[in-house]
Amino acid sequence: MDVDNVSLGKFPGLLLCFSAWLADQPSKDIIKLMWNMSRILASDPCRRFTLGFTIENRSFRLWILNRGTLLRAQAFDFIEDQYSLVRVFLSFAFSSAENMGWDPTITFSHCDSDNRRQYNIIVDEKVYRTVTTLSDYPADNPLGRAARVWKVEDAQGNTRVLKDLWLEHDRLEEHQIYENIIKDVEESAEPGFEEETMNAVVPHLLTPLGHCRVKVSGIADDDTTLVMLRGYDIKKAQATDLMRPSQANPAHKQSFAYSLPHDQDAEYITQTSQDSGFQVPQRVVLQETRKIPNDQRYHYRIVFKEYATTIYDERSLSNILQALADILIALQCIHSAGWVHRDISGGNLYYHKDGGLIGDLEYAKKVEDQSQHNVRTMRSFHPSSYDPCPH
Repeated sequence: MDVDNVSLGKFPGLLLCFSAWLADQPSKDIIKLMWNMSRILASDPCRRFTLGFTIENRSFRLWILNRGTLLRAQAFDFIEDQYSLVRVFLSFAFSSAENMGWDPTITFSHCDSDNRRQYNIIVDEKVYRTVTTLSDYPADNPLGRAARVWKVEDAQGNTRVLKDLWLEHDRLEEHQIYENIIKDVEESAEPGFEEETMNAVVPHLLTPLGHCRVKVSGIADDDTTLVMLRGYDIKKAQATDLMRPSQANPAHKQSFAYSLPHDQDAEYITQTSQDSGFQVPQRVVLQETRKIPNDQRYHYRIVFKEYATTIYDERSLSNILQALADILIALQCIHSAGWVHRDISGGNLYYHKDGGLIGDLEYAKKVEDQSQHNVRTMRSFHPSSYDPCPH
């Protein structure tokens, strides 16, 4: 997007990299920059956004990418406008870590025995240490929720699950959705069957233990527009078509190469581009042309009590059948209360201690809710003619 009236001071610090999928035959420099910048966001959970520049002959242009949008500033002639050029590099040198795109609430801890990075993450003033990355491939797409999920340990050594993502500004937080579902299930239960109905639902939903909106320097809630762009109205910018990356359907839930200090799995994550003549990531192969999203997003984390096995990974048929029986009853009660999950899959349903669990409520909403977003939901459960909900 062209930002014709934005001064350099509007951008919170600068970093030597950025990326863009422009539909108008981008140069090799922009494609290389695209790869480098998208990989920074994909590989490092400590990064909130990236900035950078391109130089074409005497033309110098700044770029900024966060999980909500992509902007390119108006180019200037760095030979004639030396003041702006000096200002750019002084910004590089003297910006704070937060203004350079770093997240102070997640820090590198160590590399485990498999040489994979582990982190210390703050949620609601408590520190959790990551043990295993359960899922991070959504972060490969630089524009979107970039959901990452870890198996973590708290200060007492208890095993928990932590989810980190960027939510659309008008979306409810997952713990709020959980609370609203519980409230509506209780209110919709038939008289005399309240306890049975709640017992059919509450034990079969992942239990939130902690949550927070991530704050920058402990003060402001992190936001792709209000904080990163200092409140600049991106609707004023001229929209540009871009080539969105093809949606990944990875063989592994974890982008293993992105969790390694070195490219030990380079063959897995790259393929040769016939058009550009150099290596580009497999997951950013140019596909369809769309308008650049202008989503205002906020940074959100939630910790769940249960660490469970997904139905997809469970190898005991009896455990799967037991989990599905519990899940179907719970879903029927949830539907009777006027809610739909909208993201049912083998990766969002779990087996845990002789029972089934439903997770990932972030897309759930009331049936009468007509709000729409640029997020494509997956399969939904359609109630059958019978009602297994106890009443």
